[in-house]
Amino acid sequence: MRGTSRIVDLHQAFWWACEDCGRDNFARAIQLEPESGEAVELSLRAVESFREAEDQADSLGAEFEGAFVMSPSHVKCTHCGAEFSTRDED
Repeated sequence: MRGTSRIVDLHQAFWWACEDCGRDNFARAIQLEPESGEAVELSLRAVESFREAEDQADSLGAEFEGAFVMSPSHVKCTHCGAEFSTRDED
């Protein structure tokens, strides 16, 4: 570190390339809080995967920090202003 003690929080994000101007962009992930009504709507498969990851971390003696996140359905290029719908990569 270059002599600084300042700390910032990192947040989940999605990277995408603009199809019009070709420049890189980032969109902040939509984080669902476990106590929220949105989280209740998550599929049982997603909840089970999250629990499996927690169990695996416990078995390794590690702390598990994770969150349910969703990608935005629309994005806008910060460079040229082009707008796009999104899809998740499988």
